[in-house]
Amino acid sequence: MAAYYLDASAVVKEYVFEPGSPVVGEILDTEALHDIHMSDIGGVEVAAGLARRGRGRNSLSEPFQAAIREFQHDFDTRWLIVGTTTDLLHEARTLAIRHFLRGYDAVHLAAALEADRLATVAGERGLTSVSADTALNAAAEAEGLRVLDPTRTRPG
Repeated sequence: MAAYYLDASAVVKEYVFEPGSPVVGEILDTEALHDIHMSDIGGVEVAAGLARRGRGRNSLSEPFQAAIREFQHDFDTRWLIVGTTTDLLHEARTLAIRHFLRGYDAVHLAAALEADRLATVAGERGLTSVSADTALNAAAEAEGLRVLDPTRTRPG
């Protein structure tokens, strides 16, 4: 069984068609064969991103309301959520300084490293970090994770 960590830039591709959506779709369509991890803060980022994209003049458009409902259901039922703890935030601060990362990207990297540790304990063969963020991917590679940029990878 493989393990994946998806940051918000990857997860949103499941709910809004954009470059990289087919690759993310393939990973999530075979989720029964994989453990899919994301951070609790990533959930906030995805919900906020969908709401911003779907904002009309006075309300949220119906397609985006549906996308947000689907995401919230998936967040609650489909994925393994890495919680934000004091230790994780400490590691994120260290990673932000070491790799010159933005704040939430450092939290995603710390969460991906925690998910990798959990996957290793569970006997899985390592975790792949999925993100469309170039700086985050470079930092993840430097920390020893496999990375997949869904915008630079062909489906299949």
